[in-house]
Amino acid sequence: MAPHGLSLRHRLRLTLRAVRAGMTRYVGNRPWVAGVAGTLVALAMSILTAVEVGEGRREMLDHARQTSQNLVSIISADLARNVEVYSLSLQSMVDAAGDPRTWTLPVPVRQAMLFDRATTAAFLGGAYIVGADGEVAAAQYADANTTVHLDDREYFQVHQRNPAAGLYFSHPFMSRLRGGKLSIALTRRIDDAQGRFAGIALLAIRIEYFQHLLDRIDTGEQGSVFIVMADGTLLARKPFDARAIGTSVAKSPTFAPMTVHDSGSYVSVSRVDGVRRIFTWRSRPLSMTCSRRGSVAAAWPPR
Repeated sequence: MAPHGLSLRHRLRLTLRAVRAGMTRYVGNRPWVAGVAGTLVALAMSILTAVEVGEGRREMLDHARQTSQNLVSIISADLARNVEVYSLSLQSMVDAAGDPRTWTLPVPVRQAMLFDRATTAAFLGGAYIVGADGEVAAAQYADANTTVHLDDREYFQVHQRNPAAGLYFSHPFMSRLRGGKLSIALTRRIDDAQGRFAGIALLAIRIEYFQHLLDRIDTGEQGSVFIVMADGTLLARKPFDARAIGTSVAKSPTFAPMTVHDSGSYVSVSRVDGVRRIFTWRSRPLSMTCSRRGSVAAAWPPR
């Protein structure tokens, strides 16, 4: 049995040598085969490398997108919470102003009925009851300029024309009541007992409030963050640019997706500086948008 086993192994070695010799002669007579084989090996290695890089890129992209979503969610929740508080304060003002008995009370009592503690929050520029003629019927602070007429203001005319306007966000304006301070107005309509227009309840919010929200965000290298209204009017931006406040970004290609979905994220190259950024947004009740140049773009520039 042993000689037979040795003979079998010997024959196997001879066979392998013959195959190797045959392949050597074949490749030697056809040198292009070696080139093709080498190319295929290199191609396979390139594909494996590309797959590995692609996986890493996707992971970093997912991380950058998640970071942006977290930032947007935090600020959006803060914004929505404050707007809800302001809305409740406005409704309380409407209820008190619509009751004729309120106007028969002594001034200190009437002021307490009309304006609750929420109207003293930081960045609020004051609370006002404006009559149907556009004159200020009551102001939270005694130093407010109540001699002005507001019947030409957008936020007044909206409620005058539309009983169902509800809570209204105005566009930025220079306040006549507070020495030209840049503000937006949150307003609700006041009706009399017969359902006729009797004026508005007004909360003035200083633009600094929105800028303060954005100043808390680290946008990273060449990143930006901004708050816009539904029609594209810019309320705040970081990096800050005073000239941009109140302008419209409605025609910007980066704004278009925000009009279709309440929230989302996408990657795009800026037409302004050619930088690839991740754009993440949420609309509740204003559009809060964060654009970051993620580590993805830094590590793997477009090829």
